[in-house]
Amino acid sequence: MLCCDVAICVAGVCSVIELAKKAELPCSLRIEQYRPVVSQVSTVAYHHGMREGDKLQGVDGIPITRITEVELLLDRKQPHEWITLQILRDTLERQIDPFNPGPATTRILSVERQRVLRVPLSPRVSTWELLIVALCAGLFFAVGVAVYLKKSDDEAAKLFHGASVLTAILISASYFYPMLPMPVRLAMTALNATAALLMPVMFLHFTYRFPAKNYFGKSAEQDNRRWRVMYALASLLILMLCIMLMDVDVSQLLTPEKLSWLATVITVSQWCFAGCMVWGVINFMNHYMMADEEADRRKLRWILIGLLAGPLTFAVLWLLPKQLIGEPVLTQEAMLLISTLTPLTFAISIVRYRLMDIDLIFNRGTVYALMLSAVIGAYILLMNLIALIAGEIADWKKSFWMASLTTVLALLFEPVRQRVQAFVDRRFFYVQYNYRQVQRKVLQEINRAISVQQLAQLLLEQIDEFLKPKFSCFLLKNRAEKLECLAQQPLTKSLELSPFEALAAKDALPLANPKTVEQGAVVALLEGEGWSEAGVALVFPLYSERRTLMGWLILGEKMSKTLYSDEDIDLLTALAVQASALVEKMMLQNALMLQAAETERLKELAEMRAHFVSGVSHDLRTPLTSIKLFAELLENEVPKQNRAAQDYLEIIQEQIARLERMIANVLAYAKSERQTPTLNAVEIDLTQLVCKTLENMSVHFKAQQCAVEMLITSEPLRVLGERDALIQMVENLLFNAIKYSPNEKKIKIELTREGRHAVLRISDTGIGIAEDELQKIFEPFYRSSRHEAKQVGGTGLGLALVKQTVQAHQGKIHVQSELGKGSTFTVMLPLAAGAE
Repeated sequence: MLCCDVAICVAGVCSVIELAKKAELPCSLRIEQYRPVVSQVSTVAYHHGMREGDKLQGVDGIPITRITEVELLLDRKQPHEWITLQILRDTLERQIDPFNPGPATTRILSVERQRVLRVPLSPRVSTWELLIVALCAGLFFAVGVAVYLKKSDDEAAKLFHGASVLTAILISASYFYPMLPMPVRLAMTALNATAALLMPVMFLHFTYRFPAKNYFGKSAEQDNRRWRVMYALASLLILMLCIMLMDVDVSQLLTPEKLSWLATVITVSQWCFAGCMVWGVINFMNHYMMADEEADRRKLRWILIGLLAGPLTFAVLWLLPKQLIGEPVLTQEAMLLISTLTPLTFAISIVRYRLMDIDLIFNRGTVYALMLSAVIGAYILLMNLIALIAGEIADWKKSFWMASLTTVLALLFEPVRQRVQAFVDRRFFYVQYNYRQVQRKVLQEINRAISVQQLAQLLLEQIDEFLKPKFSCFLLKNRAEKLECLAQQPLTKSLELSPFEALAAKDALPLANPKTVEQGAVVALLEGEGWSEAGVALVFPLYSERRTLMGWLILGEKMSKTLYSDEDIDLLTALAVQASALVEKMMLQNALMLQAAETERLKELAEMRAHFVSGVSHDLRTPLTSIKLFAELLENEVPKQNRAAQDYLEIIQEQIARLERMIANVLAYAKSERQTPTLNAVEIDLTQLVCKTLENMSVHFKAQQCAVEMLITSEPLRVLGERDALIQMVENLLFNAIKYSPNEKKIKIELTREGRHAVLRISDTGIGIAEDELQKIFEPFYRSSRHEAKQVGGTGLGLALVKQTVQAHQGKIHVQSELGKGSTFTVMLPLAAGAE
């Protein structure tokens, strides 16, 4: 594409150079009674006998009926060449009746007399006109290429690029290039014919693709079919025109028949050009009336200005008058200068219309004019006052003082002018901000915040300063995962938070009300009509570093009624990200401070609890020892025949043993909290230890009527550990199994070797453990909230001590349980090095 542009640019330069060598008649032509008639005769033509009103019949012996035919003939000539014109001129003649001579019978008649004139040709364009042509063509070409480079993937931009580049060729186009070599002449002829017939079709196609895609028909298929027909017709006319022009150019023979056919084809192409221009203008006007989005309306206002300045002006004030009356309403220079607005306004609309807000330009221009008039009025009044005072000064000093005072006043009024402009921009209009400056300023402000609430308030104040939304709000989730409004602008605005609880972020994009953002903005749409009623325009998600949603930044519509642009959304997104990071940082700092304080408090409580437990446990041991001593004395004193007394003593001793175990557990836990548990590890046969423990507990099993199933390997399983700690671990697991089996007490004990570990499994048929409590049962003092578990006494330390013992022996423990069917505790201890 760009290679073609380079070739077209070279052709355009050649065309402009050749245009300087083109000639025209030293007079103007108009159409009267469907015939070319001379008008506006130059001095040179007048001296050679040409008069206004002469009817042109032929040029160099070739009959002429249309102005286009004259242009075709002159396109092969050069300035200062002599040309023969055949004209008809109305001549007043006196006719006298020969049979009755006298004044009464004499008549004055207008008689057409044919004349032949030889006149020199004039240059078609002056140096000034040539500069205007080059400027206008270059502007169309440059803007077309710039739009294509900016939006090369946009269909509308491609069509605009093609139409603009072809227009640049048309501005300086000619029918023939006799001064160029033959191959170049033929290529230039083909290019100009293509531009003349393809450009209006591309322009019309552009009107169906911008600002939104519209079908030339009822469906996409019908649209494609019709455009293929349009381009095919244009290609057919191009082929016809090229063949006719090349035939004349190669043969160097222009017969009246060829001239007439060539002029007819060119006239048809010009009418097609005018029709496409008017059709395109009607299209844009229809788009403007049917547009729902304000962004589309602004784009179309720029387009309509460009159409009024360019294609419509050319069609209505140049092309149509030239075809109908032979003379355009505007001069060529004026028409070209006005048409330069077209590529500029179209480019603004396609690429960056936001930077050139048409409403802002006209509104600011009006206000600036009023404010500047007031300043100028004050300036003139002051100057007149100074002039009145200076009138008494000597004349030779007057000029010096007036020049000096004028300079001083100009310097003084420049700051006034700047302040007036700043005041108008601040009070009346929203002026585009500098992205980086605003971002830097906002970040500096919110970094000063010492709390999340202060950060939210500072952020909203800064947003209010450069965007002026009707309201803004900063929502953040609290510990209960409910949204809480930390700050809002203005404070009087009430906002219902419940709809935002149900919002979900979509691909981390800001959520937007489609009526408040410009078309093409990268946002996700807010679903539902309630947002428009609430005035919500934009909702930005606030994410933590782990991509969890922390809250929302909410903005209402702008007070200026303008739409949020891509720059606005990008800036607000960046600020939301920065604010999220700062909020998370502050929350993390607060959490760390609270955690440190909580840790310190818990440490103090743990120490107090350990001292209390240790003291109480020791105090309990003294009366417990006395009770145990007297129970043993009673056992010796009570006769064996007194079965009831023996049973009572057995219960007392069992409860004493239970209380001793509880105190032992409490003391062991208190010791573990005060210092890291240390083991006096020796090599122990775990098989022998488990068997001995079961033997010692056999009396307890019998008393609880507990059935015990033992599957213990006969193989010695030697582990490194502390005997008392391991015995306490096994006893705690067994006592737990008995305690939480209130009905049928049945325990299964397995001890096996699995690889390099000794595995102890203790299963029961008790009440079981809920799935959500499986990890909590090993926590100190944890007691299940279930009714069945609360009926069983205990301190909640047994399993905590078991886990501590297993971990101290480099082992593992896990539990499997099902409510109502029992539990299985599995302990895995590594075997000693020699026992593996």
